[in-house]
Amino acid sequence: MDPNIWSTPTAPKLKTFLWRAARGALPVGTQLASRISEADPSCHRCGQPESTEHLLFHCEFARAVWHNAPFSPPITIPHDQQFDLLWKGVKDATCSPSLDLPKDAAWCKDLKRAGLGWTLSSPTASAPRLFSRVSGCIPSPLIAEGMAMRSALSIAAAEDIRNLSVFSDFLILIKAINSGTTISEIYGILKDISCLSKLFESISFKFFPRRFNVTADVLAKNALYSSKFSVE
Repeated sequence: MDPNIWSTPTAPKLKTFLWRAARGALPVGTQLASRISEADPSCHRCGQPESTEHLLFHCEFARAVWHNAPFSPPITIPHDQQFDLLWKGVKDATCSPSLDLPKDAAWCKDLKRAGLGWTLSSPTASAPRLFSRVSGCIPSPLIAEGMAMRSALSIAAAEDIRNLSVFSDFLILIKAINSGTTISEIYGILKDISCLSKLFESISFKFFPRRFNVTADVLAKNALYSSKFSVE
């Protein structure tokens, strides 16, 4: 079971939780009572002895969770299969729909400075998350757009996002990424984007007309505008 847990691409905290559950290392009532004589071993929800199996499968609260989940194991399955089935369910649940990442860049020719902006949204989120930053010594809008793409992918990868749809209103950049075309001006940036793309289970790059990319455009322009009044 351990190799299945640690080799699966999901959040480290989730892998640690499943590993501890499989090893009987969760701080459930029966575990605490075996170490501390005055500890109460009962489940605070139903009053039954709280073992790991009870916590995850047998408690009425756990049964209700399983019943409403997209995967529902029979409670009478053998003990040695419970965690395998639980882990399969966790993997199925974490194969979430692709998150959307529209991005944009605003470039100032005189200052050779760019504002970078992007949003991150998912079907389950009530509102998109907003990101922006400023970069200096940017000689062209193409480089600015490439840097916005690279920064957005870096953040998404750092947050352990597995499935991503990236949108940009800069068609030249989208075509270069999708076709593998080399553009000398952004050769290094394209290489970085290619390497970052391999960190995701699935990723797509799509052209997005600016009229539909208003939020990322405003974020980029606001970042650039604010930077004009900042002290270097």
